[in-house]
Amino acid sequence: MLSGCFSLTKINTIAMKKIFTILFFNLLYAGMLSAQPVSLGSLQGNETFFTGFNGNVYFASGSEILVADPDMGNIAGLLTLSQPVVTDNGYSRRFLRHIDSFWAPRFPVAGEYIYFLTKASPDSITLWRNHKDGNTAEEIGVFDTVHAYVEFDGALFFAANKKDYDFQIWKVTDDGEVLPISDRPVGNNTYYYTASWMGVGEDFLYFAYENPTTGQFELFKSDGTSAGTELIHTSGYPIGYPTELLGKLYFVTGGRLWKYSQGNAEVIVEPPLGMYGPAFVTKVNNYLIYGIVHEMDTYTQFYSMENGEGEGEYMHMDAYYYIYTHTEDKLILVDNVDYMSPGIFFRTDGTPEGTAGFMSYGDMFVAHHMIAVKGFLFYALEPSGYSDLYPKFHLMQSDLNGPGVKVSDLFGGVEEYLMVNNFASSEDILFFTTADTVIGSNSAPKELFYYVPVDPVITATSKLQTMEWSVYPNPASDHCVIRADASGTLQLMNAAGRVVLEVAFDRMNVLDMSGLESGMYFARLITGDKVSSVQKIVRK
Repeated sequence: MLSGCFSLTKINTIAMKKIFTILFFNLLYAGMLSAQPVSLGSLQGNETFFTGFNGNVYFASGSEILVADPDMGNIAGLLTLSQPVVTDNGYSRRFLRHIDSFWAPRFPVAGEYIYFLTKASPDSITLWRNHKDGNTAEEIGVFDTVHAYVEFDGALFFAANKKDYDFQIWKVTDDGEVLPISDRPVGNNTYYYTASWMGVGEDFLYFAYENPTTGQFELFKSDGTSAGTELIHTSGYPIGYPTELLGKLYFVTGGRLWKYSQGNAEVIVEPPLGMYGPAFVTKVNNYLIYGIVHEMDTYTQFYSMENGEGEGEYMHMDAYYYIYTHTEDKLILVDNVDYMSPGIFFRTDGTPEGTAGFMSYGDMFVAHHMIAVKGFLFYALEPSGYSDLYPKFHLMQSDLNGPGVKVSDLFGGVEEYLMVNNFASSEDILFFTTADTVIGSNSAPKELFYYVPVDPVITATSKLQTMEWSVYPNPASDHCVIRADASGTLQLMNAAGRVVLEVAFDRMNVLDMSGLESGMYFARLITGDKVSSVQKIVRK
């Protein structure tokens, strides 16, 4: 006899009837999960700062911090701060000219900590942090304002003004101490040009700001300590887009692209006649990607430079107003995106031949939200014909090889949501909110969902195999029996969609879960080019 299950060879007809009767009610109770988005609960409408961290999503409601946990399937209060959470008028957040999720405010995350900002007084900001395994807030310090932040070497670094120190770049140590790593002159509260430009490399942190005494813009590199911070370049123009590739630093100043390597800085790209820039720099794989702006029509042409060396190759990718995000090995850029306007989607691996526009929409509109999770692009798409007051959206998923498909077409469930918003992700889990009333672009979140992308390849022609599943017992201890009218490969995935077990399947299997931790898992069956719906299994 198997622990937590039963012997299949000794079941008589009466026992089988009893088992399937129990199984029927068990499935009614547990429900059949078909990999569609799952609701984590209702919201009050004032929630903000949806941030993926530690496999969950954290967010604020006034001064309360809440956590939604997919494993538990609920939303719970974590802690209450002394003042409401704020963004400090737009400065206290990751703030780049073009960023993932479109300037959506996020809590800072670094290492094992998530950070919060509250308004201590009209002229000050308090920084707090919470450990991923704790439920208390640790006060880090009080600042006049916090302009920007990055994670480097597992620690939080941020640009801020502080009484008696004025403007500095600060580091939060493991024990919660705040130390300045820059050595700026005190006694001058001039706003320093730094909010947009902090960059992180393999071994160094880079930041740039204006020196109020000289009026020059200064670029620094740092190993994360005050002693290891040094000035590497000075310019009469703002310095931006610090990007490290293969140990070399690239940045833009004075309308030129510069390279810094082994103590020397040199211009490597001059804008051609009739163009200006570069106005954009990023990287993907071992390629440096930069954009040159056409002076007359103000559109940007994108170029690629292998290993950051040689002449840039034109990628046949042009854009006017654009936004971008990254997967592990691709850059995704969307052209001509306003709040709602037709979008052309490009993806590139850094090579001209690996660059293509993989989808566009004429009579459908891309909402001002998208996110890359587990190699897929997720975005909200509004069919034409809806009113501004009640716009409905499809949740779309693309594998970057063609147009996105509606998640509801893949797995069933809700086809349209009212204002898909507040995208966040953690450990390959997608989170998003929906609303019940929308006025223009403003929507009050009313329900929070999570979705685990479980299919390795999803295209517009993907097939879903419909079949009846049975799992008993569920929840299970060490073993359970899975029945399905099909044969193929059975995969068991954890809550993040990672395959933890894979076995051959032929209509019935005893699944050994004794080596797995307690929690929620998902089983699916693959037969040829078809993938089944997904069955939830709970390991006690």
